[in-house]
Formats: sequence, structure tokens, C-alpha cells
Amino acid sequence: MIDRGSHGSVRIIEGAHVGIVGYYDSDEFVTCKDLGEMGLPVPEGAGPRKKVELAIVYLGVPFESEWTLLPYSWLEVYRSEELVKWIAEHRDEAQILGVEERAK
Repeated sequence: MIDRGSHGSVRIIEGAHVGIVGYYDSDEFVTCKDLGEMGLPVPEGAGPRKKVELAIVYLGVPFESEWTLLPYSWLEVYRSEELVKWIAEHRDEAQILGVEERAK
């Protein structure tokens, strides 16, 4: 599990995208009703209007690939050599967007 705000490369360890390396970029609040409609686990005893925070994760290259909302517990810290290469090739974009890679 990752901590909220620990942006960077992650590996998805549960759900439909298990095994995919992505980029955790930001966070978004959704209602429990929306969680259920998305097929994500709803906290026990939570009403439909209760809000839950999820990670916004790009499934590949940051800001260029499809993204999804995932629970933090479904993510683990991961150092992506592909992201290191992308940052090196797109230094200006990476700096403007605040994309950084985790230290080894």
C-alpha cells in the first residue's frame, strides 16, 4: 500500500489492472455510490453519499495514457525504468508537469 501524496511510479497489486506499472499523479474524492458503480470495494457500513479518496493512476506514460481511480491499498511503490527513460526524453514536459521518479 502507498501513502496518499506519495506520487510516482506504482505497481497495481489488486483489481482489473493487477501487475500493471503506472504513475500515481493525484487524488480525487468520489461517493460510495460511485465506488459501487465503478466496481470498487465500498467501506462497510458507509452510506451512498459518504466520500472516499482514491488515487488517480495513469496506466503507462503520465498524462499520455489512460487513467483510472484506484484505492491506495491496491498500489505499491515501484521504480520504473520506463518512466526514467520517458523523463530523460521529455525533460521540459516532465518539469512543467512535476513528474519525478522515485529514488532507488
